[in-house]
Amino acid sequence: EQHERTIRSRFADYPYRVESLSRFKSPAEIRRTLKDLALGRVDVVVGTHRLLSDDVRFAELGMVIIDEEQRFGVKQKEKIKTASTNVDVLSLTATPIPRTFYMCATGIRDMSLLSTPPSGRLKVQTKVMQRNDNEMLKAVRAELARGGQARAPPPPPPPPPLRRPPARPP
Repeated sequence: EQHERTIRSRFADYPYRVESLSRFKSPAEIRRTLKDLALGRVDVVVGTHRLLSDDVRFAELGMVIIDEEQRFGVKQKEKIKTASTNVDVLSLTATPIPRTFYMCATGIRDMSLLSTPPSGRLKVQTKVMQRNDNEMLKAVRAELARGGQARAPPPPPPPPPLRRPPARPP
């Protein structure tokens, strides 16, 4: 919803129609958007995994804006590319994945960084370090104290039990 509002406001002075597909839309809104996408009446579409559904057909689309790119796998990203040839694709993520960094570093993909948060949002703080549960707990508490959100990886699974080799007969 936030990205749709932002894109709509930025394109307000231009003759582009912006729509979105997400779980926040009513079934009637989704049906209307799907019909208009298939008929080429939409210029820019914003969405998450809903863009990958079999009932989504693009015609005459100018731009696809993918929110939460980190949740898309390689095959899903390829499906978007093949479903929308000659379309600009903008992927948004607050959590870049190593493959995305690699593609940017090698020139396969372009990357832009927003170093200041949008109006009314807190700056994202990221640390890369060896797992330290005390440090993570401290960071989560500090983030929540400043009114932010925090995500931390779950603890690793316990190691498998050691197996003794079968006893050899004497």
